[in-house]
This record gives sequence, structure tokens and C-alpha cells, in this order.
Amino acid sequence: MINQNLNNRNLAPVSRWPSIGAQLFIWSFAFDFKGEAGGSIIQAGFFSISCIGFLLVVMVGRSSVGKCYKLSPSLVFWCGLLLLIGISSSVFYSVPVEQLGRVLAQFVLFFFGIVIARCEISRGVAVTTLLWAAAYASLASLFFRAAYAILVLGISITEVRFHILSPGLPFLVGLGFYQVFLTDRVCIRSWAILLLTTAIVVISVTRTYIITYSFFLLLVAVCYIRFPSVFKLSLFLKRLLVFSCIGVSAILAAVIARPNVKEIWATRLFAHNMDGRLSGDLTWITRQAEWSGMRQAMAEVPLSYVFGKGLGAGYIWSGEELDELNATGMKFLEFSNEVWFTGHSMWKYAFFSTGSVGVFLYIILFLWPSYTFFIRLGVAEKGMTDYLSGGLLALFCLLSFLSQSYISNPIGERFACCLLGVLVSCVYHSIPIRKPIGVGR
Repeated sequence: MINQNLNNRNLAPVSRWPSIGAQLFIWSFAFDFKGEAGGSIIQAGFFSISCIGFLLVVMVGRSSVGKCYKLSPSLVFWCGLLLLIGISSSVFYSVPVEQLGRVLAQFVLFFFGIVIARCEISRGVAVTTLLWAAAYASLASLFFRAAYAILVLGISITEVRFHILSPGLPFLVGLGFYQVFLTDRVCIRSWAILLLTTAIVVISVTRTYIITYSFFLLLVAVCYIRFPSVFKLSLFLKRLLVFSCIGVSAILAAVIARPNVKEIWATRLFAHNMDGRLSGDLTWITRQAEWSGMRQAMAEVPLSYVFGKGLGAGYIWSGEELDELNATGMKFLEFSNEVWFTGHSMWKYAFFSTGSVGVFLYIILFLWPSYTFFIRLGVAEKGMTDYLSGGLLALFCLLSFLSQSYISNPIGERFACCLLGVLVSCVYHSIPIRKPIGVGR
């Protein structure tokens, strides 16, 4: 098993201010919520806090270390090119500045996360230290979203669904799976986190996480089969038993908290066509209506298939799917007007906003760091395996987001963008070829 203790050491930073800045950034959107038209003065305040954190890390950290941080040219270049294409397309198609600004802010947070994580790692901060800070922020977001939905929005526990889902929930699921199956010691807090997140998933009746949980069980099994010298099969069976107990406990807790959860799950899984009023699954039809609207908007100018319609561009749900949805009497009429939010699929919105070039850049940004992690792991010098634990933990959390990215868009949540930037950078830089700046000081 992975010796997690190897990477839990903190190489003492030269100054505390950059670490405070990193904490400010990570926590800046932990208490975010859905404001009017996708934003409010409160969200502007959160963004200001994230900018202050970014400046503390980059400017104060740079002066305290006495030299410039060496950012990854590849990550900075690809992320910058993605932003350039998105902004240029928005200008070309005259996307309203307010819409562009609100969507662009989410990509800026992603870029901030990449830079901040790299700077902190350069100063000698352990990767696991950054990730646990993000985990605590995600836990705070988890409790806040549930309280906000029930106490502020006034949604009954028997009716609540996606309203209680925190943007940091995929992060916690990835952390929980890694700690339960791939670490060499018992971590009760991680088990409790996985139990809590599983209970929230069951209460919210969110089918997307069936994909995520199945993916992780398969991934863990592959790790044990592929690396038998590192991961012992006998321990896998014990940890599988622990996971089963966590799952049963989470389901029991969900049933106690929401007595009708069994009936809602049965409806969502087996009878989600509105009692025959729809030709198929309600969620699938809504996603198709959204995608049809995006494709129709792009078909107006074929060049958009290459460079997209721009960040914040509007589209109208269209096609037979929307007519079918409106015929049920449900409140889908608002989507007959133009909407500009980032949709329900990270990859479809990437194609809509930045075209085929943007999809290629998404693949590089999110898959290239994982590839680089394994390459560096294979050629790492003696002693560099200290970073294995942090890199794998970051990779699990990143894959948790990506496992559901085709039918769920994490880019649509500001807090998720902060986490994604940190994760991508941690995976890419968790096994540095050279020693961090703070080593040996």
C-alpha cells in the first residue's frame, strides 16, 4: 500500500503570507450559491477575495523566496490559448460583456488555481497539505449548500434534490475512495467523509454518481491487479468490506433523513418518463433539447464549429425534445428564450463555446497532467517517491470530476473551477523533476 506518511511532511515555507493567500483562494467560493442570473454582489465579493489570495501567493511569495516561480510553460500556454479563443469568439459574435465576464470569471478561477498550486509546491508545501485544505473547504461547502437549500430556499427534505449538492462533492468522493482503498493506514475521518458524501448522494437521488462510484471501483480493482507488489489483494478484500459497511450505513442514514427516498429512487431509475407522457428518460430528453439548441446556434455560422460561439454565448433549447417537454405542463417554457449558462456537459459546452480547437485544448489540460504524472513517476529519482501519495490523491479527485463531466459540467460552478485548477496543477507538479525552491532551506 502507499505509505501516505511519506508525503505528509511540510517543508517549512519562507513566509506565511503566501500560504494564507492560498487558503483565501481555496475558501473564497466555499460558501457560494446560485445568485440572480448567475451572480450577485456577494459573488463579486468572493471573486475579490480569490484575487487577493492569488496576489498574495504570486507577489508576496515571489519576493519572500527571492526568485520568480517557474510555471509549467505547457499548462500556461494551453490555458492561455483556450482563454484567447473563447474571448476572441465572444468578441467576434458580439456576446454581451456581462455574459462574457461572468463565464470568463470561472475560467480565470481555474487559471488562478493552476498558478497558486504550482507556486505553493515550489515553496515546498506538500501536495497533501493543499488537498486537505481543499477537502475542508469542500466539507464546509457541503454543509452550507444543504443548510441554504432547506433553511433559506425553504425546500422540504422530502422534495430536495440537486439543491443540496455541493460543487466540492466530487472532490470528497475521490478523496474518500483513495483513502479507503489505496492508503496503508486506517483514516477514520476519510471514512466518515465518504459516508457523509454517499448519504448526501442518496438523499439527493442523483444518478450521475452511479457512474462515478462504478468507475472508482473498477479503477481500484485495476490498481490492485496491475500493481500486486504495491497493493495486496488480501487488503483489497478487507477494504471492500469496509466500503460495503460505509455504503449500507449511508443508505440507512439517508432513509432516516428522507423517508420517501426509496420511492424517489425507484421513480428516477425505472419510471422516469412521466408515466408515459415522455418518449424516454426526462433527464436525457432535457440534455438532448439543450444540445439541439447549441448545434442550431452553431449551424448559423459554420466557422463556429472550429472556434466556437464564444464564452457566454446564448442559445435556445430547441427541437422536438423541447416541444415534448412543454407538452407535459412542466416549467420548461423559460428555455424557449435564450439562455447562456454553461450547460450540463463540460465537453459539449467546450465544443459550443470554443469549437473543436477548444475540445482539443480541454483534452490536453485535463488529460495531459495525468499522463505527465505517470511519466515522471517512472523516471523519478531516488527519494522522489515521497510525492506519490499526493499525486495519486489529486489524480483520484480530478478523475472524480471527469467521470461525470459528459453529463455534468463542473465549469458551471465557481468553487469547482477553483478546485479543478488546484487539482490539475497538483497532478502535473506532484513529482517535480527538480527539487522545490524550499527544499534544503
